[in-house]
Amino acid sequence: MTFFRDPRQTLVLFLTLGSTFVLGGCGDLPETPADIDARPYVLDLGTPEGDGTIDMGIPDPDGATTDSGGEAVDFRRPPPIDAARPSPDAGMDMTPTPEVDMGMPMVARGAPLYPAGQVHSPMPADVVERLRAVHAMNDQWRDDVFMKIGASSTVSRSTLHCFAGDNVDLADHDALQTTLDYFLDGDAGDTTPFDRVTVAARVGHSANWAIRGDPSPVEEETAATQPRFGLVHYGTNDMGLGSTYASAMLGFYDNMTTLLGDLLAQGIIPILTGISHRGDRVSANRWVPSYNAVIRGMAQVRGVPFIDLYWAQDLLDGHGLAGDGIHLNGYRGGPCVLTDEGLAFGYNVRNLIVLETLDRLRRVLFDAADRLDDAPRLAGQG
Repeated sequence: MTFFRDPRQTLVLFLTLGSTFVLGGCGDLPETPADIDARPYVLDLGTPEGDGTIDMGIPDPDGATTDSGGEAVDFRRPPPIDAARPSPDAGMDMTPTPEVDMGMPMVARGAPLYPAGQVHSPMPADVVERLRAVHAMNDQWRDDVFMKIGASSTVSRSTLHCFAGDNVDLADHDALQTTLDYFLDGDAGDTTPFDRVTVAARVGHSANWAIRGDPSPVEEETAATQPRFGLVHYGTNDMGLGSTYASAMLGFYDNMTTLLGDLLAQGIIPILTGISHRGDRVSANRWVPSYNAVIRGMAQVRGVPFIDLYWAQDLLDGHGLAGDGIHLNGYRGGPCVLTDEGLAFGYNVRNLIVLETLDRLRRVLFDAADRLDDAPRLAGQG
């Protein structure tokens, strides 16, 4: 296999060819002319330009309340992998490739692997040790505060805001009450971190926007809230910032690398969230697993949490999406109602799994848990 001088180009070539072979069977699905222009096997390695803004022409359906009628799913544990729902890694050749010098440190053999098809990335002892090392870098941050960084679904008041209100029902997840109370006590600039209106999230924008400017939106939000954690959710808008979904991945990787590096250098722990299904466009949905694999890989190499929103919502009716096929739907009884009925909707599931992640971090950083679970190990060097 030929490797490019720029490691990002090798990454895109691998994912492009993988998408061509694995998803080639979808070729008989109807496509619009716009879809044909964005076919993922058209490889354009040009670097995306622009200010990181993409106008989808779709308003954020804040608090959408479409009934799903789907079967309730218990998200306390990842759903079982079976023949009806194959692992995202199924059919992939996992044989280690020869070591190639890409101008970056190689991942150590035996390092923790963040497996596909799992809602929460694992927290074995060595991942916990990394998290504690980042935490120890800076003691000025507020341990009970997180900031929100993202686009429209982060802006939406259906995301986390309701945890600061009266309409909260943890149902069978009452073990999360300690963590909920802990972060409700956090001072994020005269609000709790849950209902803070963040300046580091804007509808229709991308990771490129979040890190640009002096100060950048992320720097402004950091100064205002002094957070220990950063909830980062990008990818959906970023996919549209290239001539193809493949070429857009280069800019997305660069921008996310800068964003994560800046947070970690300050002792702020990023929490990365994967992107949802795309019900608006067949060609875009084909590329979502590849983008999520990149996000998961960026979290894995840094030893920070990854939340697989795509997998968590995979079994929901309509994948938990609102009528536009991009944003999430919500339970009419409220997005922080975590009953079986509530967890048939996208925003409710997202709110649950984010609160679960905050709980996992609180337990290993402030509650003396040395590990939460085991992780498979890399047979090669990443």
